[in-house]
Amino acid sequence: MGIVIGGITIFIVLLSTGADLNEEDPTLTIVGTLIQDAVFVLTAIGLAWIATRPRAWHFGLRAAPARPTIGWTALAFATFLAFTVAYQTIFGEPPEQTTLDDLGARKGTFGMVLAGVLVIVIAPFVEEFFFRGFFYGSLRTSLPIWAAAAITAVIFGAIHLPTGPESVPLLIGLGMVFCLLYERTGTLYSSIALHAAVNGLAFGVGADALVAAALGVTMLAACLLLPLTNRGRRSPLPSARVTTA
Repeated sequence: MGIVIGGITIFIVLLSTGADLNEEDPTLTIVGTLIQDAVFVLTAIGLAWIATRPRAWHFGLRAAPARPTIGWTALAFATFLAFTVAYQTIFGEPPEQTTLDDLGARKGTFGMVLAGVLVIVIAPFVEEFFFRGFFYGSLRTSLPIWAAAAITAVIFGAIHLPTGPESVPLLIGLGMVFCLLYERTGTLYSSIALHAAVNGLAFGVGADALVAAALGVTMLAACLLLPLTNRGRRSPLPSARVTTA
């Protein structure tokens, strides 16, 4: 409801300013994406507040031992690549998605960089914060790992249906990997890093490898360095999470 209301409001505002919102103009898609991301974050925080004052660690933003976390993240990335190759070998390569075109990635340098920030920086953080940090974390208070991961993965794949139904099974598999990685490492930074790496790889292949590499390395570095700010304030691992929904 928040996404729909916010989208309609922005659409009316843009029309009132005389903006040319034709199908080739990425403005509406970019604004709509930012609204969706904002609603995801605010919904998670708002619903968590019903149970307790939310802290960053409630959503998985916590420190974890670097070496095993990096190892499990690398293994998860390799697992997803193997799953992708096997899926495409059996069912064929899915049609090319139009997401990058919709975001204006091929409309000059500024459009390329802006699309890269949305895909490689903002989307991984927001989607992991909502789907793994909040939604999966909430389900884990009453469901076993595989049930919570399966439900989260299916919904994660379903919201990407507009980008192409052929890719949904791959995204469901990726959603499972994200959940299991988060469960194993106990930190959301691992799944954010993996999400950024996957999106960066897709962006590099479909748009610009240099922009993808720069933003991807920045995100991976952030996921390594930000947990250091939590040292001395470690919090319980997923199995001891406070109920947030």
